[in-house]
Amino acid sequence: MGGFIAQVIAAEEPDLVRKLILAGAGPAGGPGIDKVTSVTVQDMLRATLRRKDPKHYLFFTRTEGGRRAAREFLARLKERTDDHRPGCPAAPRRTRPPLPRRRTRRDLPEPRPVRPAST
Repeated sequence: MGGFIAQVIAAEEPDLVRKLILAGAGPAGGPGIDKVTSVTVQDMLRATLRRKDPKHYLFFTRTEGGRRAAREFLARLKERTDDHRPGCPAAPRRTRPPLPRRRTRRDLPEPRPVRPAST
């Protein structure tokens, strides 16, 4: 979908959107947009090697303020539990609806005799 379209949908139809996370969104052809994939892979690898949550590197700057903000944010995430906000809708169910039963000949109506057309 694209970051711009996702933002428009969230703004115009808020009942359709429970959460919205935009990562690596930018204008098509904007400066640095061609490097998003390689930067993301590098940050994921860096987090793995340092045994840190990837969010430290993906969403926060590497300044002291950014590192502090990342620690505070991740601490808040750990505090959360299910239905942490009053009135927050429940998470969407991840179950499929049952498949329709396969139809057999028994499901078809009884054939009716064909009467010749009257003249």
